[in-house]
Amino acid sequence: MSVEAAVDFPRTDSATADRRFYFFLTILIALVAITGFAPSSSGILNGTIPSPPLIVHLHAAAMATWLLLLVAQAGLVTAGRRDLHMRLGLASLVLAPALLYDKLRHGSVHRAYWIGLALTVPWLIAAHFTWNSPGWRSVAVALMGAP
Repeated sequence: MSVEAAVDFPRTDSATADRRFYFFLTILIALVAITGFAPSSSGILNGTIPSPPLIVHLHAAAMATWLLLLVAQAGLVTAGRRDLHMRLGLASLVLAPALLYDKLRHGSVHRAYWIGLALTVPWLIAAHFTWNSPGWRSVAVALMGAP
């Protein structure tokens, strides 16, 4: 006689599963960024690292705002608040020029962005081409309880 453990995941449609997955990814992106910058940020705050110029603080504020906007936007869509998502999206009209200026003032793109692209793009391509396959769906169930 075998004993089987049944886990009763609430059934959701594919679009809901996709929204949950994207929300999960935005939280993961924010956590990776926070973890990466935490050592230098704490060093600046406790005085063991000299405070950088004002432009670096402005860069940090713009990027932190972008991360918050990214997570908030995905969270609003996941929660079914498309109306607030669209209104908050107007903030990107203000934020985008600030981020563009930040990139243009350097005259080049920092190698961290190229490394990030090299690590991210292959996974995005793989997810795109395998999204509706049975294998991917079983991974989605294991990660977040999607159907």
